[in-house]
Amino acid sequence: MAEKEKAQWAAQYIYRVPAFIKNLNRGAYKPRTVSLGPYHYGDRELQPMESHKRRALAHVLQRAGKTEKNDLVKAMEEVAEQLLNAYTDLSDDWRRSRRRDDFLQMMATDGCFLLEVMRADAGTNLKDYDSNDPIFSVHGQLYAIPYIRNDMLMIENQLPLLVLERIVALELSYSTVRIIVNRMVLKFMPSSRLATEDDAAGLHPLDISRQSLVFDPSEYKNSIIKSSAAKLYKSGIRFEVGDIGFDDKHGVLSMPFLLVDDSTEQMLLNMMAFERLHVSATNEVTMYVLFMEVIVKTAKDVKRLHNDGLIHNLVGEDVAVAKMFNRLTSDIEKKPHPVHEEMDEYIRKHRLRKKLFESRDYLSHTHFRNPWTAISLLAAIALFALAIVQTIYTVRQR
Repeated sequence: MAEKEKAQWAAQYIYRVPAFIKNLNRGAYKPRTVSLGPYHYGDRELQPMESHKRRALAHVLQRAGKTEKNDLVKAMEEVAEQLLNAYTDLSDDWRRSRRRDDFLQMMATDGCFLLEVMRADAGTNLKDYDSNDPIFSVHGQLYAIPYIRNDMLMIENQLPLLVLERIVALELSYSTVRIIVNRMVLKFMPSSRLATEDDAAGLHPLDISRQSLVFDPSEYKNSIIKSSAAKLYKSGIRFEVGDIGFDDKHGVLSMPFLLVDDSTEQMLLNMMAFERLHVSATNEVTMYVLFMEVIVKTAKDVKRLHNDGLIHNLVGEDVAVAKMFNRLTSDIEKKPHPVHEEMDEYIRKHRLRKKLFESRDYLSHTHFRNPWTAISLLAAIALFALAIVQTIYTVRQR
């Protein structure tokens, strides 16, 4: 039994969200436009998208020169056990003969739909569809596909990339398609880079999007950032876009650019849930969120990072971004985020520099607002310096 459980756990990578996670934000994990895979199959509010799925399936078959979807179902049958085992807590009913066929047809249909959505978003194959098509058209690019993309980030709404690979292999008549599918998904999903030949194979769209955002934990040493962006700036530290890291020679903290819109919180919650449930996923996104919760405490911090080109806020007031990161970490043990130990060392060595920055700010805000005040202050300093020189000269003459 133990060996069977080990094999079962190793095969799983698509999860139902447990109640203790879901209860914190129930709406964050539920698809709103389209169901993908078995967990939300048949949900009443998602049924309107089913006819669009069937239309996508028909176009894929026609383009591939196939007349029956059985060709696609056969391709799924060859990896049926892998697909069934990918889902945790899957009802045994799906494994029975008739329902098993339904499962494989669902995989094929949902896979064709995702491929056509991604192609439509890229502007390819639109000519195959009517210009008034509600999904696969320019209109669909603007008003339908963004919502489908959001649903593709839901942890309970994942489709194994293996499904897409089998369909593309059938279309192209060759088997080495993994990098093609990875690149297609990365280009479509929220991500920070393009796929390369060296990239590990993604498990599903959420995993590919997550992998594009994570960093290499081996680059970090065991020390922490304790201060927010505005305080770090006052300490003389500057910011730039890049992988998370600290340049102690120039006092520059780099971090990825972040676009904050209505889907950002939902995306991060689902990525964090995947890291929490998938043993081998590591926890880089969770660490990034904890890092940002320290860096972004107030609206001043958001404004500082926005001014330096690191955050673009589309959700309203800057304080909303700070509150978002606070909510995201409300159920997480707030361990400090590891970063280069040079950061703390730099701050310790530059206490004097911090005082100089604070003095400069004080002078500029208090004495240099009015040019006459500034001139008077400089004149007073000059007279004071001359008095000191004169005193020294007099003493020496005696």
